Amino acid sequence: MNLFGLKKLVPDVNPVENEPVFNQSVSSATSTRSETPISVDETTGSISDSTKNEEVGPVIEEKPSDFPINIPYPQDISQDPVAELVNLEAESRFETVEPPRALFAGSFLGGQYEIKEVIARGPINFYLADAGDYGTHDWKLVGERIFPIVAANSTKNEGNLETVNGDSTKNEAILPTAEIESVTEGEATKNEAKSGPDDSFFPPAERFLQDGREYAVWDFQILTSLEEWNAQPNDEIYIRVMQTLARAFAALESANLSADLPPSSLFFDAMGELKAFGFFNAPESKSASMPTHSMSATQQLSALSSRFAKTNLAARATLRLDDEFGALPFSLEVKSFARALNDGEFAGAADVLAALESFAPFSKTEVALLSDIGMERELNEDCGWIWKSSRAGHARNHSLEVLAVADGMGGHEGGEVASDVTLSALEAAIAMRLNLDFSDNAVLLLAMSEILSEVNEAVVRLTENPPYAAMRAKPGATLVCALRVENRVFLGNVGDSRAYRWNAKSGLQRLTKDHSYVQDLLDSGSISEAQAWGHPDGSVITSHIGMMRGLKKDVYLHLLSAGDRLVLVSDGVVDTMRDAEIEAVLASAHDAETLCAALVNAANDAGGFDNITVAAMICKS
Repeated sequence: MNLFGLKKLVPDVNPVENEPVFNQSVSSATSTRSETPISVDETTGSISDSTKNEEVGPVIEEKPSDFPINIPYPQDISQDPVAELVNLEAESRFETVEPPRALFAGSFLGGQYEIKEVIARGPINFYLADAGDYGTHDWKLVGERIFPIVAANSTKNEGNLETVNGDSTKNEAILPTAEIESVTEGEATKNEAKSGPDDSFFPPAERFLQDGREYAVWDFQILTSLEEWNAQPNDEIYIRVMQTLARAFAALESANLSADLPPSSLFFDAMGELKAFGFFNAPESKSASMPTHSMSATQQLSALSSRFAKTNLAARATLRLDDEFGALPFSLEVKSFARALNDGEFAGAADVLAALESFAPFSKTEVALLSDIGMERELNEDCGWIWKSSRAGHARNHSLEVLAVADGMGGHEGGEVASDVTLSALEAAIAMRLNLDFSDNAVLLLAMSEILSEVNEAVVRLTENPPYAAMRAKPGATLVCALRVENRVFLGNVGDSRAYRWNAKSGLQRLTKDHSYVQDLLDSGSISEAQAWGHPDGSVITSHIGMMRGLKKDVYLHLLSAGDRLVLVSDGVVDTMRDAEIEAVLASAHDAETLCAALVNAANDAGGFDNITVAAMICKS
């Protein structure tokens, strides 16, 4: 684990003689001046610097056991060129501030905090400090920045930015929610008032000024910088982090503070929760000369969203030039939100938060399955399947559900066998993958594609054996299936069975695309949607399970929310009912069994020309 994402300063072994060793975890090279070049001989572990014998600071004599245990050492993590460009892009959207010169180890702050180690250098310097008395330790995390002030004799719009110096008694230091106090050279002026919003995202800190710099002191904890933190591409993680950031910007605005959250101040704690360890500025409306980001809250959220999605969660994904989010392994809903944020479609942080909260999680699902022979067929060649699995524990913790509908191809002998083999092969393929990392979108998208291929091969093997080997019209089936993992649903589709979703906000949405001749005509613009309905070639499909070559398959990822109603249907429904009629049934049914029965009855009332199968899931809060 990395602390603040620094590059490694010294090796973990062969520490320099007479230099302090902090459990071989924390660099002992921080007693050098911050501007001194440091080089490491990777073969011997020795350190050289340009100061040679220059006195660079006091030597700390404490033993390794005197320092906090398990301080993670910064590691060099190489990133691919695309990830580096993403980092530069996100960072470039924030104004840079000249970094303060780092303090020496052994320096004292506020008369009580002894600097032990420089942890990170940048616009904000971070230190490990000790506030304990003799023989005891009270470890602190200290942040430092150059503190901007406004000249006392300057007007609101004409004040010049200055740094506290020997004449600093004439200046007023602007502290976010405290009274303005004068700062005397060399003397720390403490601000005991709450300096940030009352929000868990901003850990409480003691803040004070000393020698023209602002300091914040937090209780020590293990942190990982935004730059170095990573996790699997997962919609729930993305939404949780973006909600945290949107609430933080809203809290800053409510506290009448400048809405600034530079990436260098963002860290994940040991529980994986994002926190801000930084400083606060007065809003530009109150102090025009205070240095703040030129970006609005939504622009900062956009930059952070892009960085988080591309670098922290999906660093291995291939990026497309025409659509920066298109190839990322996230749901269509999350990618749509990210595009809207990137295109500036939100007025403020509150609007962003409202959009994120529309992805309402649900606590339970209700599922049902119903298959009917229809009004004209003598044999039901459809087949449906529902399967549920839950696992709770340290290594595995997930809830899975599978819904599937297979439609044996009409007019082909053995259609009912093909649909049954299709679902049996689907069940076997999923059972073989129960040890997958179900939190990783990329893993599951690939797995679903592989599963469809394996199911197809199972039916092909069926057709190669008697009595089907000698048949000209060999058995086959269409397949639509849904794997729900928490709030995400992975859809697989081959043929013209369909998946729909309905909710009160968006109405009916078709989630899959037919592999059919009519769909090809629609895609080419040869016919309209109105002409597609009842088309004489509507039963001609261009892909199905059981094809020896040329299989077309689609995999989709969607995010489900409370109130969603997901249905999988065979063509016995879609060939007899228009989408508006299907929507009316889904809107009126309030439980899964009623929904399935209502769709089957409506399809039969419309003629029931084919077998009818419906699998339904209702997401409830």
